[in-house]
Amino acid sequence: MKRLLVFAVTLALCSSVLFAQGGAVLTTGTISGVIKDPTGAVIPGAEVVVHNVDTDAKRTVVSDDSGFYTVPNVPTGMYTVSVTMPGFKTSTSQPFKVDIRSNRIQDLTMEVGSVDQQITVEGASAAQVELRSGEVANLISGEQVTELPLNGRSFVQLSLLVPGASAAQDANVRFTGLLAGVDISFSGSPSNANMWLVDGTNNVDIGSGRTILTYPSVDSIAEFKIQRNSYAADMAASSGAQINVVTKSGTNEFHGSLYEFHRNSALNATNFFLNRAGQDKQALIYNNFGYTVGGPIVKDKAFFFWSQEWRREGRGVPRQNLVPTDLERQGDFSGPNTRDYPDPTDPLTGLPFPENKIPADRLSPAGLALLNLYPRANLSLDSPNFSGFNWVAAPKTPLNTRQEQIRADWNITENHSVMGRLTLDTWKNPAPSFVEGGLWGDDPFPIVDSNWDQPGRSLTTQWTSTFGTGTVNQVSFSWSGNEIIVDRGSGETENEAVNATIPEVFPGPEGHGHAVFWGDPLGHDLWNQPPWQNRQDLFVWKDDFSKVIGDHSFKIGGLFSHNRKDEDIDNNSAAYAPEFWSNGGEAIPGGTPGGEGSWGPPEALGRGDQVTGNGVADLLLKGTYWGGGVEDSTNPRSRVRWRDYELYFADTWRLTSRLTLNYGVRWSYLPNPWDDQNQIGNFVLALYDPAAGAVGTNGMLFPDAKFGTTPDAAGLEDVDDRALVKNYFSDFSPRIGFAWDPTGQGKWAIRAGAGMFYNREAISDVLTMTINPPFRTTITWDNGRPLDGIPASMDFTGGSGVAQTGKALEAKTPGSYQWNLTVERELWRDTKAEIGYVANRGHHIPGWFDMNQVPVALRTQYATLELDTETGTETDGGPLRPLFPLVGDVTNPRVASRSFDSWYHSFQAYLVKRFSQNFSYQLSYTFSKLLSTAYGLGHIGGNVVSDPFNIGYDKGLASFDRPHIFSANLIYRTPALAGSNALVQALLGGWESSIIVTANSGRPETITCCENFTGTESNRPDLVGDPEGPQTVDAWFDVNAFRPPPVVGLLGNSPRSQIRGPGINNWDLSFMKNFGGLPWWNNEGATLQFRAEFFNAFNHTQFQLVDTDFEIANESIDASGNLLGFEQNNSNFGQVTRVREPREIQFALKILW
Repeated sequence: MKRLLVFAVTLALCSSVLFAQGGAVLTTGTISGVIKDPTGAVIPGAEVVVHNVDTDAKRTVVSDDSGFYTVPNVPTGMYTVSVTMPGFKTSTSQPFKVDIRSNRIQDLTMEVGSVDQQITVEGASAAQVELRSGEVANLISGEQVTELPLNGRSFVQLSLLVPGASAAQDANVRFTGLLAGVDISFSGSPSNANMWLVDGTNNVDIGSGRTILTYPSVDSIAEFKIQRNSYAADMAASSGAQINVVTKSGTNEFHGSLYEFHRNSALNATNFFLNRAGQDKQALIYNNFGYTVGGPIVKDKAFFFWSQEWRREGRGVPRQNLVPTDLERQGDFSGPNTRDYPDPTDPLTGLPFPENKIPADRLSPAGLALLNLYPRANLSLDSPNFSGFNWVAAPKTPLNTRQEQIRADWNITENHSVMGRLTLDTWKNPAPSFVEGGLWGDDPFPIVDSNWDQPGRSLTTQWTSTFGTGTVNQVSFSWSGNEIIVDRGSGETENEAVNATIPEVFPGPEGHGHAVFWGDPLGHDLWNQPPWQNRQDLFVWKDDFSKVIGDHSFKIGGLFSHNRKDEDIDNNSAAYAPEFWSNGGEAIPGGTPGGEGSWGPPEALGRGDQVTGNGVADLLLKGTYWGGGVEDSTNPRSRVRWRDYELYFADTWRLTSRLTLNYGVRWSYLPNPWDDQNQIGNFVLALYDPAAGAVGTNGMLFPDAKFGTTPDAAGLEDVDDRALVKNYFSDFSPRIGFAWDPTGQGKWAIRAGAGMFYNREAISDVLTMTINPPFRTTITWDNGRPLDGIPASMDFTGGSGVAQTGKALEAKTPGSYQWNLTVERELWRDTKAEIGYVANRGHHIPGWFDMNQVPVALRTQYATLELDTETGTETDGGPLRPLFPLVGDVTNPRVASRSFDSWYHSFQAYLVKRFSQNFSYQLSYTFSKLLSTAYGLGHIGGNVVSDPFNIGYDKGLASFDRPHIFSANLIYRTPALAGSNALVQALLGGWESSIIVTANSGRPETITCCENFTGTESNRPDLVGDPEGPQTVDAWFDVNAFRPPPVVGLLGNSPRSQIRGPGINNWDLSFMKNFGGLPWWNNEGATLQFRAEFFNAFNHTQFQLVDTDFEIANESIDASGNLLGFEQNNSNFGQVTRVREPREIQFALKILW
């Protein structure tokens, strides 16, 4: 009932013409051309009628003194152009397609004769060279959307078919919902700087910028366009690409479809790791079904298009990890030990435990409860199938989606029309959650797990008015948003058992997530996301005005948006339960009974530099201390608000019949977000007073004086009172481009474009400013705490909490400079080739700085104090940190800064034949290099500077750098053989095949290690040999080519991105048989289509992720800081840890009418 009510409201909005679509001008095209007589002389004053053959809509203009006409803001669809002039025959083009943001050129030559005589001329080619713009853009046609083999039937996969598109290494574009991060860098831009649009409506989750709100069914998409470089000023603020999807609309004929796509594990290949471990094939039951219908409400006046789609998927998701053995769970270490730990020794005696078993009265209840978070091992450690993991399984993970979409179009008069569309998306992943697919906040085990729910919505309305022959105005409104709701799906008993055995200073709400363990004894992070929730709403008003005056096509317009996002800031476990960390997997060695090398608290168990020497035994032994113990009093809910203000001017100026200039400027005022309740704080280093110590307000700036110092009180008059950073009003982004036809035949185009671009930054940095005091109290124990109790001394820091995060006051707007030089040639009808140089220079890219890193001159001293094992007394380098009086020996507070850069240069080639004569094809190739000081070049969390005193240390290949990117796709249909007999038609006619081929270089990978050598956020090892390895699953690179720096306190000399990870070599194939002329309720009949689709058709094992963590432990040094010895503490270092999916086969039936 609720859904029906929403749809009813949408239709009412359409019919009452109250509002309009956000950015509707973005979804139209332009038709222009020259009217000539048989001698080639131009004909001024001719009446030109543009006619939509599907809806009978018409627009009339008059050719100017040079015979030129232009019709702007033409909705996508099939058109004819007719021209009349006294003394000449009426000349009409054959139907041709107008695509989104296309500039269709339809010249017409008139013959002398009577107006009532008709001649027909050839329609515009579907692959014309671009003669009106200097932008770099590519169209994904409707045939590609519906006929290519799309794994998961997500339109996002098609965005990778264009040159310059580089997907994240862990991306899987077959998914929708939360699993489908659109982590794609287009032509060197940050992956979250792209503007994803549906009918011109913003479809981006601004929280991270890396997910989108709705995924229109591919059967409801007409086409979409990707503008990748130097696009015009009428496009909304973005420094990346503009990806604009146009949905299908109804016509004067009823058309629709009914379909079912099915997969079953019986047809599929087995996952590489499951096969290697001798486990059963991963389960899979997949059904994707739905229907569409569209047609007239009132012929020639009003139309509708409705689609509804469901997915029901149960997929076995392969996982592999180390878990405790059954003996270890009981405190019995008489069998093989996980992680190659030695047999434990009793710290009280220095001898092995009797029979290698921890006495029952010394077992930790908390440790026993934590071990129940792991599943039981299904491989023995001495099994021939053991390859570093004793739990290899594929828990069956459900994924359920549902989508409704309706669109209505109404031609009120010849000069006024309205359009409205509503999309409702539902995406659910009940436990066991798909953590391998990118969900956050849960450990890799299905014991204590989460239910994930993401409903999305997108409302679009538009009112278009035409005044005279060359004036169009479009008024627009859109509302889009989503929610994310996470609750516990399994493991309530195990979760509560951990909560009951680990006491808390701040007892959290009932049912909160269990204690967090970062880097547990087996190398995992243990945490749990629920309960958790967020919600985003984007409200956008827009007006676009177009006016043709002579050789100029002017556009002016403006945009205003009012937006909000309410979000629980932290993972629930991290917010309400203690957070612990290990010492290389082991507990902190203390002073009971003590001994040389102990550095933990005197009351903690320890002997020498260890407790038992076995991390699992440490966890199970009562009284062991673990690092951290950090605990927070609450999980604040942010209420972030922001507004955007934009104006633009653009002109397409036809300088001559062969040269067109387009230029313009966009002004974007994108003020920094604020909290609706003023409950944020900003740590500002200049306000920090070391003498004040660990006081919650030390260094803090607040929007309200009741919390502390305000910008006015601090004398920061140019800092916004609520956002707590500076806003910038002068973000003007000029654009210029040209298109030149060197021959005048319309077959060649030499084009260039350049411009400045700004984008609304994802608001993650503002969300985190809510965790600062006094909005949350955070406590830590400098030397850790035990699991089973709270130290009597209560010796924690920061009674009311101290600064956690901040944002640089000089928060300039992120952006880029883009330029290109492109040459196009129409090879033959419907086919063109394009080559170009495309470049991008990113600036003010967001990233994180940890403010409490040790200064360069003190690093050897710091590391010597931290790693000292010779003196027999505890030493601490923490006081050498600049903010030690405030926060102690940690790298926080973390401050967001827009101070990162990127550089991209590429050669891009593109060949396309649009679908005609029963086939189409497209090939794209990119040769490029992408450098950045922000490795992740996307969400701010992936851009963390290693050393704030040397930002250049992080300059190197960005994560999206791919030297070679190739893709190709083909659609081919055999003739229907309509003149042959029924048997011949059935056997040989109506066959169809399609293919997508992808071949890319792998991601640059960075080896990290030894941050405790320098007191910095991260560090790299020295490169002492050739890292090139056999590129096998067990040894992707040569791990012996890396070594920690010889002297502690030094940064490693190896460059960032030292190795190249696995690439992609994938073939997706589809074979179809079309049976036409089936009886149906309409006059035309229907077509039945059977499809067999093969994803990773040749079952090529495609490695995906490699472990690059050079984790070391038990370092020994001399008094000068020289490294004497160490142990490599990561058994997976250099190994492949994840592979892409094996071959899957899909069958489908579709009825099309």
